Amino acid sequence: MEDLILVTFTGGGIQGIVNYPSLIQRNFKSWAFVGDLISRNHVQSLLCILSQVDQAVEVYHDEEYRSKRWHFPSHNFTLSVVWTPFLLRADIFEDINGVSSSEIQLHLDKLDTKWTEQYNNFDYMVIAGRKWFLKTAIYHENDRIQGCHNSHGKNLTELGFKYAYSKALQLVLNFVTSSDHNAFVFLRTTTPDHFENGEWSSGGTCNRTVPFKEGEVGMRDVDTAMRDIELEEFEKAAATVAKNGAVLK
Repeated sequence: MEDLILVTFTGGGIQGIVNYPSLIQRNFKSWAFVGDLISRNHVQSLLCILSQVDQAVEVYHDEEYRSKRWHFPSHNFTLSVVWTPFLLRADIFEDINGVSSSEIQLHLDKLDTKWTEQYNNFDYMVIAGRKWFLKTAIYHENDRIQGCHNSHGKNLTELGFKYAYSKALQLVLNFVTSSDHNAFVFLRTTTPDHFENGEWSSGGTCNRTVPFKEGEVGMRDVDTAMRDIELEEFEKAAATVAKNGAVLK
C-alpha cells in the first residue's frame, strides 16, 4: 500500500520539507498536484524551482488550460496539475470570471475521474480541495438529490458544507488507502488566508516572501472547521488501515 502523509500548515507554509531540484535527479519520475487554485499556484512555484536543473516542456493542457502536464526531458521527470476543485464529480456552471449561471451539482459518492484515472501514473501526489465547498451547491448521492448548501428557495434540506467536505475526504482517503499503487500521497490541510490588509477582491496584498511565524496569524472560523474535518477524517482513516498493519502519518 502507498504512504499517505498528512501535511498540516499553521502559517504561510513549511520550508525545507523537500529539496525539490533533487527530485528530478532521483527515481521519482512523476509528481502531481491535484485540487483547486492552490494546487496551480504550487505547480507554478515548483516549475520555477526545477528550472534550475532542467527546462520543462509542456506536453498537455485541457481546453481551459487548468489541467496541465510538463516533461523534463533530461531527467525523464513529469509534473502535472489536475484541476478538480471538489475532488468529486461536479457539474459546474461558471464562466472564466467565476460568474455562475446555476448551482453546482455535486455528487458526494463519485470521485472525479480526471484524477483517479491518472492516479497509477503518479509517484508523488499532493491532494488539496476545500474552498469550493463553501459555494452554493446541490448534493447528490445514489443518483438522487439529498440536500444542498446555501441553495435558498429550492425547498431542499440544508446539509451544509461540513457534511459534503467530510463525505469527500472519506471517499478520497478510502480510494488512496485501498489502492495497490505504490505512491506517496500528501493531504494538504487548510491554511490561513494569505492575503493581508483585505481580501483578494478588495485590495488585499500578497507580498509575503517568508511563512508566518507561530501566533502571527489566526484562522477564520470556517477555516478552523475545515481543518478539524481534515484531521478527523485522516485519524479515522489511520485507525482503519492500522488494523491491517499499515501506518498513516
